[in-house]
Amino acid sequence: MINVPSQRKLDKLLKYYHNGSLDDAEQLAINITKEFPNHQYAWKVLVSIYYETERLSESLIASKKTVSLDPKDYQSYFYLGNILKKLGRSDEAKESYKKAVTINQYFEEGFINLGFISETTNNVGDAKKYYIKAININPNNANTHYNLGNVLSSLGDLQKAALSYQTAIQLNPNYAEAYYNLGNILKDL
Repeated sequence: MINVPSQRKLDKLLKYYHNGSLDDAEQLAINITKEFPNHQYAWKVLVSIYYETERLSESLIASKKTVSLDPKDYQSYFYLGNILKKLGRSDEAKESYKKAVTINQYFEEGFINLGFISETTNNVGDAKKYYIKAININPNNANTHYNLGNVLSSLGDLQKAALSYQTAIQLNPNYAEAYYNLGNILKDL
């Protein structure tokens, strides 16, 4: 039988975390990880606490532990990617996001973050591909249509960029940036 923490202890950890008692949650999570080092849940809570409190080095260590405990957990790779991105390690973040979407090919947020990383590292061709994949998963995300419009605009495909901005506006009629970019595109056309 696998040695695991009691459900009561895990519930208490979750309660602390959700109530914003991060010091109590952190202490309990550390105790759980010491007693049950191969139980992933407390490690995941530590990842979140460290990330939220800007202790990125500690968050990175805990995140790597969660990935090692369950290499098929796409969310752990996603969180690892977020930490790496925040640390300015774009190439490593991109690889972590790629692992996440390889494990779960319907993981919209993973494709969005891949698009964002690609866009910020001037790889707009890849950004376009990833944003399109995210839109195929969820065609109702106005932000992704807007991001795709930006990429298409930078690629010089103004007609398609205009369509992306129009879709973003249809999905969110208060999307001021999309109106602004659409107006500039229409002016250029």
